[in-house]
Amino acid sequence: FLTTTTGYIPRGSLLKLANGKLYGMTKSGGANGKGVLFEFDPSTGSYIKKVDFLSTTNGAIPHGSLILTTNGKLYGLTSAGGANDQGVLFEYDPSNGSIAKKVDFSSVTNGKIPYANLTQSSNGKLYGMTFQGGNNNFGVLFEFDPTNSVFTKKLDFSASTGVNPIYSSMLLVENSITGDFNASVSEIGIYPNPVELYLEIKGLKSQLGSSHLFDLTGRANSITLEKKGEIYRANVQDLSQGIYLLRIQEGSSVYMFKFIKK
Repeated sequence: FLTTTTGYIPRGSLLKLANGKLYGMTKSGGANGKGVLFEFDPSTGSYIKKVDFLSTTNGAIPHGSLILTTNGKLYGLTSAGGANDQGVLFEYDPSNGSIAKKVDFSSVTNGKIPYANLTQSSNGKLYGMTFQGGNNNFGVLFEFDPTNSVFTKKLDFSASTGVNPIYSSMLLVENSITGDFNASVSEIGIYPNPVELYLEIKGLKSQLGSSHLFDLTGRANSITLEKKGEIYRANVQDLSQGIYLLRIQEGSSVYMFKFIKK
């Protein structure tokens, strides 16, 4: 990593999108010395700096990872910069390379200096934590709705609830609806579980709405359900090993399936 060309001191994890490219951030370097957001294409070995963090406009010095949400955009946090130099929550659109500051952190009101990662819940909202700020200056737990950009402080950390969360993520835990794949067609079920190549869902009858796949950090992954006779099939062979939650909307019903990718 070069200082101005590519940024340096990468933090957080790389995020793979459906286009096969990887996205990540560095905490330093770039044109302004405040870090960058970059894209890497494993098929060609090409590296492209997509964003130079600029401080006031879009934040500075990111420490965590990007998250892909169900609207197809990436969200992240910076630990500094913004209107108050206390960090921002930003949105990045990989389709056109645009970045938009969504939240300026401001100490008591909504926390400051977020070092943690964001997590998306099955309700579509993002959750995260700040290292400091809030009523006790021990950090806050917050909620952000990407659909309307509404930010809500949910908890002020204290001596009784814990203090100063750092370099961590919220963990998404959902109740799962499971079924026996060999049961009657009126029952909803998945097979095989654990799965290596293709996950099959049986018993869905009405027209499907949205389908989303989450890992246990709440990060959304791309998923396509293909109808094959009486079943739907999802290709999961490119997923990393681990536990995932598949959320399927069928009419007015929402089903959550937990499965293991081996």
